[in-house]
Amino acid sequence: MTNPTTYDAETGLAALDAAVAARWQRLLTKPWVMEFLNTFSSSDRRLFAIYMSQVVAYTSHTARNQALVGVNGENTNVHYMKYCFKHALEETGHELMAVHDLKSIGAPIESAADLPRPLPATELMVAYLYWVSSNGNPIQRLGFSYWAEQSYRFIGDAVSGHRENMGLQKEQMTFFYSHAHVDEGHAEDVKQILLKVCQTEQDWKDVIRVAETTLDLSEQMLEQVRAEHARMVAGEPSDYALFEVLAPADPAPA
Repeated sequence: MTNPTTYDAETGLAALDAAVAARWQRLLTKPWVMEFLNTFSSSDRRLFAIYMSQVVAYTSHTARNQALVGVNGENTNVHYMKYCFKHALEETGHELMAVHDLKSIGAPIESAADLPRPLPATELMVAYLYWVSSNGNPIQRLGFSYWAEQSYRFIGDAVSGHRENMGLQKEQMTFFYSHAHVDEGHAEDVKQILLKVCQTEQDWKDVIRVAETTLDLSEQMLEQVRAEHARMVAGEPSDYALFEVLAPADPAPA
């Protein structure tokens, strides 16, 4: 059995990379996801608006639950505590980019307070991140940070294509473009802190579990965004009816 005090960090990192890549591969090859992406890049901006509303919702909590790891009594690693507080500070206010993007495409809002309540899967994602930030191995939350900070590696090409198809400028998708630039540095920071603080095989297993779980929750969120948009297209009641102003001139087929 591997000695827990000498577990090879590169082995752990390779296992994490493999787990994240497998989850992305599974997600991006699902037929309904391809349908989602095709609709996302259409002239119907309601889907984009519903999705960005979820981004505002969970991103507004990112700095808070990251800082919570820093005050977690189980977190006794000074280097990791400093990382948590520094990263929380850098994440503060990133949801404002998503609010800006919504306003720029014509969403009738002034601030995040004007948005509908997040979808259940989004609330579950937020609640789960608060839970893993305050309970169990403090290192485990890095599983979310690791894939979130490098998500553009998997969706970057798709985002560029969707922007062109929707007829949007980069200035109208600042959360994806400006945020991606910031996240390049953050992704390396996460990698380095992982290599420094993950000392045992169990540490890596905990990180991988959170990475896989949060990716699964993200998938559920996308499914619910898609379902909410389908209700709007069908003319059914929706909490996101304020985005009807973004519907294309010719009604999208059901």
